[in-house]
Amino acid sequence: MDRYKPRNTSAPHFCWSVVALFFIVALPSCGGYSSPSGGGTGLGGGGGVGVTPDFFLFTANGGGGNTSAFLASGTSGALTGVAGSPFAAGANPFSAAADPTSKFLYIANLTSGDVSAYALSSTGALTPVTGGPFLADSGPISITVDPSGKFVYVGNQNSNDVSAFSISSSGALTPVAGSPFATDTTPRSLVVDRSGKYLYVVTGAGTISAFSINSSSGALQAVPGSPFTAGIAITSAAANPVADFLYVTNAGGTNTVIGFVISPGTGSLSPMTGSPLPTGSDPSSVVLDPAGKFLFVSNTAENTISTYSVNGSTGALTAVSGSPFASGGTGPVSADTDPSGSFLVTANNGSSSVSVLRINSTSGALAAVQGSPFPTGTGPESLVTVVKLSSFDYLRPTMDYPFQLQ
Repeated sequence: MDRYKPRNTSAPHFCWSVVALFFIVALPSCGGYSSPSGGGTGLGGGGGVGVTPDFFLFTANGGGGNTSAFLASGTSGALTGVAGSPFAAGANPFSAAADPTSKFLYIANLTSGDVSAYALSSTGALTPVTGGPFLADSGPISITVDPSGKFVYVGNQNSNDVSAFSISSSGALTPVAGSPFATDTTPRSLVVDRSGKYLYVVTGAGTISAFSINSSSGALQAVPGSPFTAGIAITSAAANPVADFLYVTNAGGTNTVIGFVISPGTGSLSPMTGSPLPTGSDPSSVVLDPAGKFLFVSNTAENTISTYSVNGSTGALTAVSGSPFASGGTGPVSADTDPSGSFLVTANNGSSSVSVLRINSTSGALAAVQGSPFPTGTGPESLVTVVKLSSFDYLRPTMDYPFQLQ
């Protein structure tokens, strides 16, 4: 929903490594897999020059009580099940997030009221973290990890609050002092902004509860003006990885995506000029590519993806030509991009599958990869992509924003 920390890898080393691997490659520059907050990936992106690394994909299967794990080909986008998948989770796993180092995966279990924590192996296999599952409050429906990888936040829809945890070196979770922190009624989705200073929680009251994050303790404090009015039936939120913009989807018959400008000094929200824009029917999830160039909305009722280009200066959205695009599955309820921004993936609750669509790096248009959709466990509610550390790891000198979806 970022999973990466800076690596001590120089640009010249990157270029010579590519030459050694492929014998001869014409590169426009020696930029590698740069951080989204640095303005781009330098990889793939649906036809760009460079190499798209393989990645892992995990689904939270609400109907199966488990997590499906896949290895995705950076070349074709095809998914292959990881040995041992699916892995047991709690009752009604509903949301997934990974830490910035790509070492740990966290699943919020709606019915059992806890968080399953796993250590990731180089093969994508999951091992439960000692001490887990970790108790949240009532009805944990959404989970996210802050960009520093120090804290986990869980939105609890029944108790109207956010559980905050610190992350140990083993991946174990410890409640933050003062947790849980009260929100407006029925929190549904939550996201941390690109700076890691603010947490935003969309609620069933049609508002956004906004908090500043204490960088030392992880404790939350409401920002001035919170909660902010957003719409009628807000379902999901996404923060732009390279700019101070926040986007939320509004269902309930309204069917729009709404943009806000984040005040970097206070975390307060201001309506974005030109917002809202129409989506398809029942928009349930919103995500941006790592470069902040395109925004994608999954429309559950009509099995489509609405796609928009993002104005880098104002955050304003423009529907791309051909949008909305067929998802290829039934009931897409969650979406994410791979860490390079080459592929969009959707969790299809109605058909128990994952769709993989290649993103055209110029236009933002989507096209299903061969073999899509791919079967998952029963009733996937959420998914998250994780970079495969053992595959082209040196291509990632900096990666510092969590790709994860609510």
